[in-house]
Amino acid sequence: MVIIMSSGVHLMSDWKLLSDLLAGSREQVLVKLGVAERETKIIRSEPQADYESVAYAGMDDRDYPLWQHESLRDDWLYLFDVELEDYGYDVDGPIADQELPKASSDGDIGAIRYGIELIDRFGCQIILRGHLKGASFELNLDIALRLSILGCTYGGFLGFAGETLAEGYAFEREGRSKQAFFCYFSALESVIEGQRRTLCGDVESGAIPYNDRLPNKLGKLVAATMPEGHGGLNSIPFWGSLLTKFKAMELLRNAIAHNEKHKAPTAVDATDAFVALAIIVAMLHGGGNSALSILSYYRIDPHQTAGTARRGGRRTRRLSTT
Repeated sequence: MVIIMSSGVHLMSDWKLLSDLLAGSREQVLVKLGVAERETKIIRSEPQADYESVAYAGMDDRDYPLWQHESLRDDWLYLFDVELEDYGYDVDGPIADQELPKASSDGDIGAIRYGIELIDRFGCQIILRGHLKGASFELNLDIALRLSILGCTYGGFLGFAGETLAEGYAFEREGRSKQAFFCYFSALESVIEGQRRTLCGDVESGAIPYNDRLPNKLGKLVAATMPEGHGGLNSIPFWGSLLTKFKAMELLRNAIAHNEKHKAPTAVDATDAFVALAIIVAMLHGGGNSALSILSYYRIDPHQTAGTARRGGRRTRRLSTT
């Protein structure tokens, strides 16, 4: 397959194309699968001064460091990314299209600054660090935080497998590659078994036995989605690469599960598991068996380069230390 890119024409294999673009478009994959959604949310709160660092000064103006916890547990199962789009003193009326005021007066008094210090992805809270120059008046004023949140509320149409996928992505965002890899492969195994039950019912024998080897189950399920007259699994250009990766991941997962000697899963292993899961889910749920049809399933432009695909990096306003 010849892929046209901004720098010219490059020859890229189907597997390389899928691997690069699916890995670089994690948010699009997760949103398509119903595992993640991005929402703009306004949180209203009060400045929380860090009184361990500075004493309360009442009506006197003072520089107050702020150390603030905000819980999002009521709305989210996992947090993947939180961006602080705007903040300031709370005002009456709609604020979606205006900049929130950063001071309660025209001078320096009342000036407030905020930045996200930490995202607790499993506890679903954020920790903000900030600074307030003011007195008791400003400390008693409500503030508003406008957040762009990417998170998981439920597992989408994948159900339990979707929640396991979400947990894996949360682990991956934390840099915990072993847990991410294990969750991704567990989700993949659940997807395969769920599709086997859909095709064969609850009986444990039949066209695809329950105790069949996992790679065999996968091959039979993918073959069942192909149109009549197809050339078999070998007609799928990336099938050999996918199956080789899948078997290697199964061996690593089994070694981890049985506490056998194994290499430590790396970020590359976690990425490979995510990519394999994305490809297999697409093939089993109407995404076709070509690289272009799978990318189309996730609404990914095949002509974009891996560098322009969004890689899930956190873009948030951090408090300047200067």
